[in-house]
Amino acid sequence: MKNFDEIKKDAEEKTKIDRALISNKDFYDKELPTTKWIADKLIPCGITILSANPSSYKTWLILKMAIEIATGKPMFGYFKTSFEEETRKASLIINEESGEKTIQDRIKMLINENEKDLPIYYLNLAGIKIETDLDKVLEICKEKGIKFLIIDSLTRIHNKQENSADEVKQIFEGLVKFVKENISVILTHHNRKESMFGKNKNISQEMRGSVDLLAQVDCHLAIDIVDVDRGFITIKQPKLRVAEAIPDFKINIIKDGDKIDFVYGGLFTAQDFAESKTEEAKDIIFKVIQDNPEITRDEICLKLKGSVGERIVKMAIPRMEKEELILSATKKPKRYIIKEQNSGLF
Repeated sequence: MKNFDEIKKDAEEKTKIDRALISNKDFYDKELPTTKWIADKLIPCGITILSANPSSYKTWLILKMAIEIATGKPMFGYFKTSFEEETRKASLIINEESGEKTIQDRIKMLINENEKDLPIYYLNLAGIKIETDLDKVLEICKEKGIKFLIIDSLTRIHNKQENSADEVKQIFEGLVKFVKENISVILTHHNRKESMFGKNKNISQEMRGSVDLLAQVDCHLAIDIVDVDRGFITIKQPKLRVAEAIPDFKINIIKDGDKIDFVYGGLFTAQDFAESKTEEAKDIIFKVIQDNPEITRDEICLKLKGSVGERIVKMAIPRMEKEELILSATKKPKRYIIKEQNSGLF
């Protein structure tokens, strides 16, 4: 037989469910708040995760985001920041990834000295852990009027198993406390180690840890291609809970003396993709030729089948010849060697 507390709990559960029940007509007519954005169509209010391989400008981008929220400027010069005037400016960056000097140097490269009085706060290498320190961090956010919490990186701020769906859920239960106080969160996260011949076709599956990571967030942004030679990176938005995801786009890396900037560079087109993949393929093709002197183009395509497309190989080889990275030892069919392997064949 149930005791009084158990009976009371059952009654409360029934009342909660009864209150939640709504007809289709009433639900259709119910007035609900419109979607709120940190950066229009790019980052919604809630929890966003930014994933990438190492050395892919993750930390640079989150610093740029904090600066443009602090100034009210469009993010990357394009996506309107849309916090209300009195709350949009303050950010807190929990940095458990980089040394203080690294972060300071990057901030100095992103802004001028006369811009330094921005409402951005830092907790650098403070050993913050979700299990023990979130209440104190939340208290700081309330005290400073912070509405944007940046964590670099997710892996550094917990002692949970990221491959466990249950433990991932516990991590995000802690972060939801901030969302309930109208404080949005952006986390950086690492991808799994990439195989020699490239990436998973589904970029969300490249993130380390349980697939439940993706289920817990409102938005996933992924740095996909870093094309240093052509001066841009590409951003994908594999998940956006509150609206249709935007197409892949470029962010141009603009360097001017001791300054750097990151500016929206338009949509990432099929031609851009082919060009970037061609540049990526050159290193792989070079290695194949180095290991297999006097190999033909068709033989290269066969060796790289399933990892580098035939079209990309056909685009890359003439460029490599023009750049004198490789030479042809014969004319028909052409058999390729790398330049250093030329031993008086010509």
